[in-house]
Amino acid sequence: MKVGAIDGEPVVLVLFQRGHQWQVAWPVRVHVAGGVIDHIEDYYACPWVIGAASESDLKLTPGPAVLGRA
Repeated sequence: MKVGAIDGEPVVLVLFQRGHQWQVAWPVRVHVAGGVIDHIEDYYACPWVIGAASESDLKLTPGPAVLGRA
């Protein structure tokens, strides 16, 4: 898993290895309120979410992840 963004929204990207290359399999949105994860949206069963994102809108975020506080 890597922290990234789709269409500018932060997500956790689940990766799988195909040969020697890692590819994005599906995104997971993690919602934080008051410093606590209040719900998770897992798009495992929605392969069109990745397919609908343009390559320029699918980005991996370098460095450590910091969850925002609402």
